[in-house]
Amino acid sequence: MAEGALDGVDVNWGTEELFLGELGPDSFFLFGHMLSATLDEVASRDEIGPWFGGRVLDVACGAGGDVAQLISSGWEAHGLEPSKRMLDLARERNGGTEEKTLLARGIAEALPYRDASFDRVMCKGSFDHFADPQLALAEIRRVLRPNGRLVVSIANFDALSCRLGKALKPILRVTNADFNDGSRPYWRIPADHTFEGNLRTVLSLGRQTFALERYYGVSLMWSFPWWVWMLKHAPSRLSSISLRLANRLGRQHPSMADVIVVSWRKR
Repeated sequence: MAEGALDGVDVNWGTEELFLGELGPDSFFLFGHMLSATLDEVASRDEIGPWFGGRVLDVACGAGGDVAQLISSGWEAHGLEPSKRMLDLARERNGGTEEKTLLARGIAEALPYRDASFDRVMCKGSFDHFADPQLALAEIRRVLRPNGRLVVSIANFDALSCRLGKALKPILRVTNADFNDGSRPYWRIPADHTFEGNLRTVLSLGRQTFALERYYGVSLMWSFPWWVWMLKHAPSRLSSISLRLANRLGRQHPSMADVIVVSWRKR
């Protein structure tokens, strides 16, 4: 990695910064389906069924959980992560599989890999943290093989739940104690994000360098207080059905969904 490549990057973030407070059923559903949707896109070969066994790079791999899952599915999985703490966790998680798991410290804007090295590149929940998204895309395109695929899943801060949260903020402050504890409202973009994730912005990212394959949404109404309250207090079967129905709507209407999944092909 070049000297100074990590300047301005949080190189010591850890798992304690991921989630604050208790996770509700909406969060467990969202994170699980976000992962499965991303990995399904990585493996997809359209009409001839899923494919496993190629070379895949997980950019901003965190603690390496997705890398481990890719390995178990038959991929040669590589992980890139700027945080030393998270890389240490990833190496512990993938202990004993060093021949299949190659972990490196670095950033998306300066990938330490040769041209045309990977069949797939994925980035789950991190693209809106990159200092220079277009440079990151250029680097990803460089390391992808001809006809290789980039899969990005990203939080949608123009989701229906965010719109409702902003519109109903005065009421929520009265009816929900969590809005009076000084914490960041879920609809407000975190300070470490470099752009607002929304459908228009996400689709425009790869327009110049990639061919868009498909896009869809994952989950609906994440973190909206009245929705979370209903899920927690309803019978488990009703809660499960509600989450699945909302997810179906989110998939069909990605502009309102909590997460947007996009698949691009290298031109």
